[in-house]
Amino acid sequence: MRLFCYMIYAFLVGNGPHEAFQYGSTFTTNALCGSYTDLCIKHLSFKLAKRGCNVGVCNHRGLGGISVSSDRFYNAGWTEDLRKIINYLHEKHPQAPLFVVGTSIGANIVVKYLGEEGENKPIAGAASICSLWDLVVCQDMQRFINRTFVQRLYSRIITIGLQGYASLRQPVYARLADWEGIQKSRSVRDVDQYATCLVGNFETVDTYYRHCSSASFVENVLPPLLCISALDDPLCTKEAIPWDECRCGALNEVCMPQT
Repeated sequence: MRLFCYMIYAFLVGNGPHEAFQYGSTFTTNALCGSYTDLCIKHLSFKLAKRGCNVGVCNHRGLGGISVSSDRFYNAGWTEDLRKIINYLHEKHPQAPLFVVGTSIGANIVVKYLGEEGENKPIAGAASICSLWDLVVCQDMQRFINRTFVQRLYSRIITIGLQGYASLRQPVYARLADWEGIQKSRSVRDVDQYATCLVGNFETVDTYYRHCSSASFVENVLPPLLCISALDDPLCTKEAIPWDECRCGALNEVCMPQT
């Protein structure tokens, strides 16, 4: 994580004056079921703050101790909350450069947002850490997510986390989704079938995955973008990484370490 913090800082500063970074703002978006309490978010925020940046964290709806006040929940491609936060900060501090860092699902959301916005965005630079890129490939039960014991373990842990998230909001999910199906889910794909698709009005799980995958948006990203993905990531197979699309941007940098 220390190396990643240094790489992110060096990349963002390298694409703008150091003084601009010091007086600008950086905010992060989290992994699935993650919030500002995650150790990686705390570490990243601390390291960036030490270098003079104003740091904020964008919690997903219903996480980080925040209650849900509507029938709208976050998903892997929900960019509206991020868009509202960015626009709010830009209105409050129009002269300050904004940098955004996303991890895992948060990285997918960041890249998708940047691709959707094109030139219409106030972002000076961004970093994507361990994005899932292509959700159809990553959640392929036969070819990838069940390939090894570690991957099956990760999938089960995340599934339990999603079920816990839903349990805290049972009245809403019982009304909008298939509560019995959520309880019986054995994989992330199951939860997406019985909860995410129904709440988000997606016809099928694969429709949801195709609609929300950042791989379809990365070639439209215009701000400087640092992409960091591990070749042996247990959740995002290297087959899901859009190599050519990531490199097509003149200001994009791609880092693919193997742990």
